[in-house]
Amino acid sequence: MNKRNPILLVLSQCLFLSCSSEEPKPMSLEKVELPSLALPVDRLPETKLRLPNGKILNVELAQSSQEHSLGLMFRTELDPDSGMLFIFPHQEERQFWMKNTLIDLDMVFIDRNKKITKIYERVPRSETTTPESMIARRSGAAQFVLEMSAGAVKRYKLKIGETLGF
Repeated sequence: MNKRNPILLVLSQCLFLSCSSEEPKPMSLEKVELPSLALPVDRLPETKLRLPNGKILNVELAQSSQEHSLGLMFRTELDPDSGMLFIFPHQEERQFWMKNTLIDLDMVFIDRNKKITKIYERVPRSETTTPESMIARRSGAAQFVLEMSAGAVKRYKLKIGETLGF
């Protein structure tokens, strides 16, 4: 898929057609590729994260407020051995919500000592049309939060109290 924003591409084509002095030619909808609702998202810098069983995951690092807010929104897939690690300056009660998160996730809340404090499995996705009241929210005390594809917690046998390496 082209890395350009598909919505801007369609708008620019419409602008070009409306400004042209030529008679517009009818377009067949069968040949037009409509833009996806899931916008292309740039990947964040990555690091290695070691699980208690020794398995190494490649995780993207969400460090700024903007990166925290965007998180895994609009992603349509997540590799099984990857995830996103949200890094905060200090430990406190954190709440995450799944607005525009198009994939089911497992969430692991981690304290300042890198110990797992809370685990949520198979947090349901939302769609762009999901009513606000129906969007999943999860919270816990944490300085770090790890999001992985749904089923990862069970697959890696993660438990509260275990320590992660990153």
